[in-house]
Amino acid sequence: MAALIHSQSQSRFVACCVFVLTLLLACAQAVAQELNVSLREQVLMLLKKGALFTSLLETTVYMPPGDGPFPLVVINHGKAPGNPRFQARYRPSAAARFFLQRGYAVLVPMRQGFSKSEGSYIGGGCNVESNGEVQAEDIKAVLDHVTTLGWADKTRILVAGQSHGGWTTLAFGALGYPGVRGLVNFAGGLRQVDCAGWEAGLARAGSDSVTVENQIRSWSTSGTGSDYTITLGEGQYLRCHFSDR
Repeated sequence: MAALIHSQSQSRFVACCVFVLTLLLACAQAVAQELNVSLREQVLMLLKKGALFTSLLETTVYMPPGDGPFPLVVINHGKAPGNPRFQARYRPSAAARFFLQRGYAVLVPMRQGFSKSEGSYIGGGCNVESNGEVQAEDIKAVLDHVTTLGWADKTRILVAGQSHGGWTTLAFGALGYPGVRGLVNFAGGLRQVDCAGWEAGLARAGSDSVTVENQIRSWSTSGTGSDYTITLGEGQYLRCHFSDR
């Protein structure tokens, strides 16, 4: 009899634990999916076509009121330490609000291997230039899709990013993508302490990117990144006025 009561108590305890765990998971899922209605935030999974494989890129979109067509701004995320797969979806609400107030639609793509984007992160080893080129392909894939939509003005595009996102921005600028009016790089780069001479390599690759993209209006911040201290070539610090119009 005592054994039966003990067994029933264990069953009730397990059932209670399962119920509580289910509630916690449901709450976590609700928080993860909660969108900022005031910024008209939505999350799209956009197709990236590769030579052998296709993947879906998790892309946050913030929309201004109206039907458009709206000029576009792409904001590129950085790279947190650790596995990119566990990096949370980037939600730059303050920056999005700034551009929305000026009539821009804001695109924030999570690159391949980050967050819920499919595929694997491709680092390129110690070749930081190759790393940027691979990241830039994801930005191109997102814009290739969005610029076919009626609300997007494909003739007015601004691309910006910070840290690894800034590096992605510079690499993307070298593609000469149609309609890009300006590039904004905030302390762009990638920390590669296991690679000999990584800072010098970063400086060389950055100068090469700017040489290629010198027909695009570009602005880069100088100074110190949070993960590295580096003085890049003078050519990277092109400064100019970017018109909202």
